[in-house]
Amino acid sequence: MEFEFSSYRFDKDSGVLVLEYKVDEHNFVEEFCFDPSLFVEYDPQMLERALFFLHIACGVSYWKAFCPADLRMTSGNLTALEARFFTDFYKHGLMQFFYENDLDPEKFAVKFEPDKKLVRTKFESGLLVDSKVLLPIGGGKDSLVSESILKDAGVDFSWFCVKSDRIKKDCAKVSGHDLLSVRRNFSSHLIELNRSGEVFNGHVPISGILAFVELVACVLYGYDTVVMSNEHSSSQANLHWRGFEVNHQYSKSLAFENSFREFVSSSFASDNGALVDYFSLLRGLSEYRIAEVFSKKCTDYFEVFSSCNRNFHLDKSKNLSGSRFCCECEKCAFVFLILSNFVNMDVLIGIFGANLFESKKLLGVYSDMFGLGSKKPWECVGSFEESRHAAKMAMERAFLSEEMERMVAKFPTEKEFVSVYKKEFGNLPDFLKKFLIKNL
Repeated sequence: MEFEFSSYRFDKDSGVLVLEYKVDEHNFVEEFCFDPSLFVEYDPQMLERALFFLHIACGVSYWKAFCPADLRMTSGNLTALEARFFTDFYKHGLMQFFYENDLDPEKFAVKFEPDKKLVRTKFESGLLVDSKVLLPIGGGKDSLVSESILKDAGVDFSWFCVKSDRIKKDCAKVSGHDLLSVRRNFSSHLIELNRSGEVFNGHVPISGILAFVELVACVLYGYDTVVMSNEHSSSQANLHWRGFEVNHQYSKSLAFENSFREFVSSSFASDNGALVDYFSLLRGLSEYRIAEVFSKKCTDYFEVFSSCNRNFHLDKSKNLSGSRFCCECEKCAFVFLILSNFVNMDVLIGIFGANLFESKKLLGVYSDMFGLGSKKPWECVGSFEESRHAAKMAMERAFLSEEMERMVAKFPTEKEFVSVYKKEFGNLPDFLKKFLIKNL
């Protein structure tokens, strides 16, 4: 069985990008729709390279259906560094997928072969001008805290998302900043195969895929900076398995960020360095400190934000309607917990529509979140340490149920919790690093 990166094509008039893949008799076609009215005068060769990289990145969603060992690179070739990057991206980005399907990564992870003669030419510097900033938005507290920090630091930006929805639109409206949205249409054939249960299915490194969408958007719309909102604990593994770290948030981790920055510096650069700067503004902050800042500085968003992924499910029949929180998932449980240290209970119940500390269904979720179970939940939640700290603080406020108080009694003794990691601000520009150290 062979997986083929067949072709990609872009229509500048409609803004539609078509990506095609093939596995034996199976053909997969995916589309992205960019807004032509926002296009700047871009370098066609720069766009072509960004589109090719996006084609390879999006292939992970289709390759995993069959996990074929052989690849055919019909749409283009990779340098040695690019081949190494995508090999790691597919392997570590799919580690949760390998774990959940009990597939040995040493046997099933694919290896990209480089064209040893290929050398990427450098582009002219200054093609992406004006230091324009894209701030990806998911509708949750993290990106809204980033908005607050950038505003205080005097940095202008535009929101960016793939697939807008009522949550993102409402948050953008409250902020007063433009929302640039790209529409993504998955292959209907892949959706049919997943429903049939005849192929492998599972988690993909979506934030890593979006990094390449953002690269294309920077070219088309004339931006040179992407500011992510990934925090410190996103680098923490959920568990260790077969000698590997399995991290649900791999493509939000500092390891991925560093790898992607190296990739861009090598393959999407001028003689002066990377054409697009990509970094996380919140890397030195814990979820706990982010919740504190959100509670103090982002109260205008209390009625519109949501950190519940049920709002963004691919299967529209499973999406929430009317409410913003399902009050049953790990994300809802964690955000309720972390905000309980800084928001009054009546306000918190008003936001969520329920007191999640009284939910019997969530006791197992909280147990896993506190490190009392087998693994960290498969979700974008904070570290064991900060979840335990938040629970202890919530208990001091007399918010916890008796069952949850009994969990707190089982917590291990640990050193004092730290919520800001000033030595670990990652790849922030110096002026933002100094701003955060001074103000947070």
